[in-house]
Amino acid sequence: MQVGAPALGQKKHDFFNRAQLQKKLLGILFLACLPLVEPSVAHPNSIQRPRPLVITTDCGADMDDQWAIAHASLAPELKLLAVIGNFAPKPHNLSSEQTTACAHRVLQVVRRVSKVALYRGADHSLPNRVLPLRSAGVQAILRLARNHSRKNRLMVLGLGPVTDIASALLIDPQLENRIEVVALAFDNYPKGGDGWNVRNDISAWKILLDSQTPITAASGTVALKYLNLTRGESKAMMRGLGQSGSYLASLHAAWLARYGKEFADETGGEDRWPVWDEALIAVLLGLSQDRSRPRPKLNSDATFAFPNRTSSAPFKWVISIDRKSLFGHLRRHLN
Repeated sequence: MQVGAPALGQKKHDFFNRAQLQKKLLGILFLACLPLVEPSVAHPNSIQRPRPLVITTDCGADMDDQWAIAHASLAPELKLLAVIGNFAPKPHNLSSEQTTACAHRVLQVVRRVSKVALYRGADHSLPNRVLPLRSAGVQAILRLARNHSRKNRLMVLGLGPVTDIASALLIDPQLENRIEVVALAFDNYPKGGDGWNVRNDISAWKILLDSQTPITAASGTVALKYLNLTRGESKAMMRGLGQSGSYLASLHAAWLARYGKEFADETGGEDRWPVWDEALIAVLLGLSQDRSRPRPKLNSDATFAFPNRTSSAPFKWVISIDRKSLFGHLRRHLN
């Protein structure tokens, strides 16, 4: 830094001496401070807290929920507070009791059952956009979000219908200021459309999209493109990872045996099945790319309508997933 031009002669000599003394003092001060600075540099992760989250799931309606629940419970970057089991309609006909039991089994296998609370959620879709469905799962969302804010939102993952999230918003509209939702939903942007999660509760998605809750949507299309696995790929990925790895690989193999041929035209072959819900874990771990898009309203046939004059909240659309890093992360923490 330029400090100005000193006078000639003695003034210049005095200035030089003072500058040298200041340099020495600064050097001593720097060395004295090193022990204070070093720990934070050596342990940069010590000040980073795991991100708290809640999962709502139709566990058992596919095999992907189990992978995502296992992954979320093991990831050190995340703090899975609770899993809420809700319904799955025909052809699976699963109740909240069954989906909660499915999630419990996953947590048992990966040895996290004592660390994650389990609650039953909705057993059917919302009757309309006014009346919530009250459940232990809805109360858990409200309670766990209580100490969160716009600057520190509780992450809520929608692996199935978002009925419990919408019910919580109906009971407490201010919840929109305390949560953020990441969901596997819709087919494409800007058309929308959906063959399962959204269609299972259209009213719930209308409530969610019209709220001020930030949403990140990972479509079935992006999951199919980046997370499609063959039986051999799944088996190789989980090889050597003990009971947990064998369990997840067997779920994938069993689903292929049951549905691979029936959906071969959609998945790219009877030996391929996507681990759809892992897309949401990719979002939380920063292993996906997304784009901010104008927030849609939802028609009754699950297609999008624009503009949404009810909500100006952020709406992000996932466009790609780092498959290698995502599955590598799962493998490391299953080990």
